[in-house]
Amino acid sequence: MPEQTLTALEFPGVLAVVQQYAVSAPGRDFLTRLKPGSDLAGIRAKFQEIHELQDLTSREGELPLADFPDLSPWLSKALVRGSLLPPEAFNDILAVLRLARKLRQFLLQGDAYPRLAALAGPLHDLAPLRKIIKQCVSPHNFILDEASPELHAVRRELAQTREGLNKQIRQNFFGAEYHNALQTPTISQRHGRYVIPLKADHKGAIPGIIHDQSQTRATLFIEPLAIVEQNNQLNLLNNREKREEEAVLRRLTDLMRNDMEDIREVLAGLAEVDALQAKVQFARSYKAREPIWRSQPGVDLRQARHPLLARRHQENLRHPEVVPIDLKLTPEQRFLIISGANAGGKTVALKTLGLLTLMVQSGIPIPVAEGSEFHPFGQVFADIGDPQDLHQDLSTF
Repeated sequence: MPEQTLTALEFPGVLAVVQQYAVSAPGRDFLTRLKPGSDLAGIRAKFQEIHELQDLTSREGELPLADFPDLSPWLSKALVRGSLLPPEAFNDILAVLRLARKLRQFLLQGDAYPRLAALAGPLHDLAPLRKIIKQCVSPHNFILDEASPELHAVRRELAQTREGLNKQIRQNFFGAEYHNALQTPTISQRHGRYVIPLKADHKGAIPGIIHDQSQTRATLFIEPLAIVEQNNQLNLLNNREKREEEAVLRRLTDLMRNDMEDIREVLAGLAEVDALQAKVQFARSYKAREPIWRSQPGVDLRQARHPLLARRHQENLRHPEVVPIDLKLTPEQRFLIISGANAGGKTVALKTLGLLTLMVQSGIPIPVAEGSEFHPFGQVFADIGDPQDLHQDLSTF
């Protein structure tokens, strides 16, 4: 269909209404890309998806679909040679894979829903990737000890070194000998080094390296010379821990990179299912339906309502309800001329016919009464003299 026609008939506005029922940004993006088709089999297949989901949710309850993280930044970063994804990236991936697994199980309900089963196809399980992420990364984005034997060992050594260092400081400096020299018997860190708070007027009471001072300059944070070697050892272990964590992230990034195409398919599948459930919700809210398909060209729309005007009434009940119209075109009656006084509804009638045609040929239910009939058009054209604004009741068709 010509882009000018889509704009003139406010098709993007209808897509924006349907988008409000999507739960995710990818689902909304999917709906934005909808375009009318003219192949009857393809159009009917889209409506069959809607009917199957309506039937399934009426039997099994609401679709287990929720908003999910946008993985596109992580996928793009993973394409950079030598890149490492952070722990939060893998929790985002895990959330998407868990949602896809749950949704796949819901959609695969026997042989009664072949269209939904096809939609479940791209929702790959990727169980090995899920398992390794869960084993390596905590829900709070912390790399777990179990991520690798090397990481487990270095963290055990780190814990022992910290415990020994704390014990040495308490024994050597928190006794009566330095009671008056210290502000408080506490241990803190500056620049990754363990320090103790020495009163500035007792400078030199404990030989050591000054790393910082308080804002009032009354306290010096010193590293006693007696623990320099232990602090050095602690720094070496911290660096080893960092290298082991990077090794874990590198391994996870490589595994994710190997499954990247499947992950992209999962995201596309989730977006398509989200768009489908948005259509179902739209149909429920606007009492919209699939028309009866005519074998011959023509339309017979009964009690048709313009969806954007119906939305205006829904949002503000002070606006008048939409007056439904009947429109009929047959092979014998190929032309329809509407005439009448200004503000008599001519533009609304014509735009309703055009817009509902674009909707139904995009696989979107239309707000019409039962018994309405439709046959797809090869093209839709709208020649509108001035920009239309139905919201302000202005038009020149």
